[in-house]
Amino acid sequence: MTHVLFDFFGTLVAYSESRVEQGFQRSYEVLVTAGTQGDYAGFLERWSGTFEEFEMRAQHSLDEYSMNDVCEKFLQQVLPQPPDPDVIARFRDAYDLRKLY
Repeated sequence: MTHVLFDFFGTLVAYSESRVEQGFQRSYEVLVTAGTQGDYAGFLERWSGTFEEFEMRAQHSLDEYSMNDVCEKFLQQVLPQPPDPDVIARFRDAYDLRKLY
């Protein structure tokens, strides 16, 4: 045997597939700082839609996507200017840290 694969989400840790119920206030704060005009409910709806787009594409292609790709696509849709790499990283990191605060 050379490799071990873990089904991490839902097997080793409790996991909700919802993209909105966990709470994303820190992510939304990054958006506000970056200039978004949308409200929190609209943010959750668009974030969920963008994630769903990547999930559906991955199910058909069987290729994994990166969080950077999801974040960049989403930020392109909700910010008044193209996001720079720093904004993408801050948004991604705020999303990844949502359970720690």
